[in-house]
Parts: sequence; structure tokens; C-alpha cells
Amino acid sequence: LVYFESKWGKLEQGSIFSSISSTDIKLLKLRIPNDRKEQEKIASFLSGLDKEINAFQNELIALQKQKQGLMQQLLTGKMRVKN
Repeated sequence: LVYFESKWGKLEQGSIFSSISSTDIKLLKLRIPNDRKEQEKIASFLSGLDKEINAFQNELIALQKQKQGLMQQLLTGKMRVKN
């Protein structure tokens, strides 16, 4: 979709928040390689990226929970910060 970014300006609607209708997106023509092996390589690469994104999201959730727990300990006085 980034490839079509220059075309978004022509399709945008709305005065405060610009938006594009799903119909406009459905009408976009995407180039897809004919070679099945190339398609599989691309799919495999994207699947790897999905796994990496999920791992980062899980790490972020764990760090947010850790932060929340530490903040609670600081606020209740169970943990003190040294000057």
C-alpha cells in the first residue's frame, strides 16, 4: 500500500480526518509475481516478519506489565529509589 501513497491524495475524502473508502482500495491493481516459487518465498518472508512482530508485541506487553508492577511498588512504598 505504501507504493500507492502518491495516489492516496487523489482518493482522500473528509475535511478533518482524511480517509479512503474500501471500494477505492479494492479497485487498486497490485502486481503479483506469476512464478509460484517467488510467491512462496514472499509469503515465507512475510510470515517470518509476522512472527517477529508477534514476538516484539509479546515483549512489549511483558515490559508494560513489569512497569505497572514496579510503579505499584514505588507508589505503595514497598520499593524505594536511591538518590
